[in-house]
Amino acid sequence: MRHSASDRTARAQQPADLAEANAMLATISQAQPAVPDPGELAAAVAHLPALWQATTSDRQQRGRRR
Repeated sequence: MRHSASDRTARAQQPADLAEANAMLATISQAQPAVPDPGELAAAVAHLPALWQATTSDRQQRGRRR
C-alpha cells in the first residue's frame, strides 16, 4: 500500500506536535499557583462574610440580579 506525500508529511509532523504539546503542558503545569495551606484557606473563608456585606461590594459582584 502506497501512502501519499501528504500522509507521510502528516505522520512526520506527529512527533513534533506531541513534543510541542508536552512542552505546553509542562509550561502550564509550572504556572499553576500553589495550593494554600489549610490555615490560610480557613482564614480566607472566614473573611468571606465580611467581604460579602462590605459596602464596596455591589449586587453584580455578589452575583445577585434584582
